[in-house]
Amino acid sequence: MVIQVINKSTNELPAYATEHSSGMDLKAYMSTASVAEILKKCRYSKAEYVPLSDGRYRVTIQPQGRALIPTGLYVSIPVGYEIQVRPKSGLAINKGITVLNTPGTVDADYRGEIGVILINHSCLEYSIYDGDEIAQAVLCPVDEIVWREVEVLTDTARGTGGFGSTTKPNNNEKASYYVVGATTSSNDPELATRVQASEGESTTFVTGE
Repeated sequence: MVIQVINKSTNELPAYATEHSSGMDLKAYMSTASVAEILKKCRYSKAEYVPLSDGRYRVTIQPQGRALIPTGLYVSIPVGYEIQVRPKSGLAINKGITVLNTPGTVDADYRGEIGVILINHSCLEYSIYDGDEIAQAVLCPVDEIVWREVEVLTDTARGTGGFGSTTKPNNNEKASYYVVGATTSSNDPELATRVQASEGESTTFVTGE
């Protein structure tokens, strides 16, 4: 499918890495103009945009921080489709960096710059530079909803069951919870309480030195 695109970045257009890849890699475009627009509109948690000597920026995201990263890309998507912005698995497993609003959505009638909201789930700060691969874009079909109000919904075997109702218990494993308490002296025999919960029963163990 042909998609109209304006590329204001210095990066090449996104491309499929392999013959049957579903997504194209999106790269950061950390120009002064793009970052300046972001700083005018948004506030960020634990993220710092640092100007560099070449006129571009570096963004450093602290642990549990988030930031909007510009791409310099503007697209016109045909009606009936969207572009989903998804995390890169390598960034997620190796660095703890993922897309906060996974999947992000680029609507067919949106004409602004594509931005990627990243969050740092690791315990270390992470810096992003111009040209870094930050996410992937996937073109997806979208059906529009036409509501029809009714008094009763069609019945199913599941019914109203949700929030783990379809999860099958594993009888070979027990969930363990540990609560560590503060001690008032070195002679305090109660150092921690372990509550081991299994289906239908709860047992408390008190351990000491």
